[in-house]
Amino acid sequence: ILPVCVQFFVFPWLFSSSVSIVIIMVFLTLMGSQKLILFAFDKGPLFPLPSNLLHFICFTCFPIEKLQQNPKSQSSPTKWVFAVKIALLGVLLHVRGYNQNLPQVLLWAFQPLYMYLPLDIVLTVIKFLLTIILGCELKP
Repeated sequence: ILPVCVQFFVFPWLFSSSVSIVIIMVFLTLMGSQKLILFAFDKGPLFPLPSNLLHFICFTCFPIEKLQQNPKSQSSPTKWVFAVKIALLGVLLHVRGYNQNLPQVLLWAFQPLYMYLPLDIVLTVIKFLLTIILGCELKP
C-alpha cells in the first residue's frame, strides 16, 4: 500500500493547473490514501472488498460509501424536496435579474441559497447517476 500512497502524493504535481492539482489532491491523495491505509488494516469503507474493479476505484477515490442495509426505494417526500429545490433555484435566478429593485439585506440573504441550491442539486444528480452506474445504493 505504501508505494501506491507515495504515487498518490507525486501524481498531482504532474499537472500545471492549480485547480487540477487541488482537485486531484483532495480526491486521490487525501481520500484515496486514507481509505487504502484503512483497507490495509481491514477497516473502512473498502472492507469487505468491493465486488469489482470499478467499485473499488470509485469507493477509493470519491467520497462515496455503499449502504450496508438493504436499499430502500426513494420515498415521494424526498422527490418532492428535490423538485422544490429546483423550483426555488429557478425563482431565485429569475429574481436575480431585479437586483436594482431589491434591498441590499435581501440580496445578502439570498447569497447562501445561491451557493447551497446548485451544489445540492448537482450532488443529488451525481449520486443518482453513480447509483445507476454502480448498481448499489449509496449513502447520502
